[in-house]
Amino acid sequence: MTQTTAVHWVGAGLASGSGIISLAEAGVALTVWDQTPDRAEMLREELSPNATMDICTLDLAKSVSVAEFMAKVEPNDVIVSMLPAALQMQMAEIAL
Repeated sequence: MTQTTAVHWVGAGLASGSGIISLAEAGVALTVWDQTPDRAEMLREELSPNATMDICTLDLAKSVSVAEFMAKVEPNDVIVSMLPAALQMQMAEIAL
C-alpha cells in the first residue's frame, strides 16, 4: 500500500498564492487553511479544471478549530506555515 503525503498550507495571504497554485496544479493532495476562506477561494478560481485543493478554516485562537486541524494532519503530512512571525511558535507547537 502506498501512502500519500498531503500538504497542509496554513495562511492564504498575498505571499502564498504562487505556492498554493503550483502545488495544486502539480496534483499534490493540498489543503489550504486560513482564518477566512475568501482568499483561498479566489486562488481556487485561478486553477485549471484538473487541479484541486481543499479549503478549511483554522483559527488558532479557538481550540475547536485547532483540534479539527490536528485531526486532519497525518504523521507523514507536510505543514507549510505562512502565518505572521508572531504566530509561528504556536503553529510549531501544534505541528509537533
